[in-house]
Amino acid sequence: MRPVTAPVPFLRAFLPVCAGVTLNAATAWAQTGSPSSVSDAADPAAVAVKPTMQPVPRYELPPPSARWNVLFTGLAVTGVSYGLAVGASYAWPDEPMSNELRIPVVGPWMAIADTGCKDGDPNCSTAMLVVTGILAGVDGVLQAGGLGLALESIFMPTASPKARASTKPSVRPVPIVAGRDALGLGVAGTF
Repeated sequence: MRPVTAPVPFLRAFLPVCAGVTLNAATAWAQTGSPSSVSDAADPAAVAVKPTMQPVPRYELPPPSARWNVLFTGLAVTGVSYGLAVGASYAWPDEPMSNELRIPVVGPWMAIADTGCKDGDPNCSTAMLVVTGILAGVDGVLQAGGLGLALESIFMPTASPKARASTKPSVRPVPIVAGRDALGLGVAGTF
């Protein structure tokens, strides 16, 4: 049995045609009147159908104070998780990884590589090493995640009070779900 493949020029033309048909159908669907405006005399097969489209929620940018909230949250997460690591390193100073835990952000990752038993420790078990490695990894993720939050506060877009009060025209693509088997792409906007 030989696989059948479509020629490349057909595939290059197929995608734009499908996109054009989908966009054209979405535009035509958006321009039709509501089902209640169609009279039974004009179309005897007309049935009142509830509209399936929900109103598109408006997403607004957060106020400028949100930037400071995200910054302080990120710094708090990093500080608390680093404090826990440093506290553990001073609580068990004889452990092989205690020195690495005192290094911020990368220390827990270095400590995972140095996880092991002290020489001559009769109470060392594989389960304890696994738990120690997992705790060090979680602490490293928390420290890096907190720094990520703090960095996001620098790049986070916020709305000025003037921009929040005005409604500028905007256009954006939105998915259209019509029934069980119909999907499409439409354009929605505010004017």
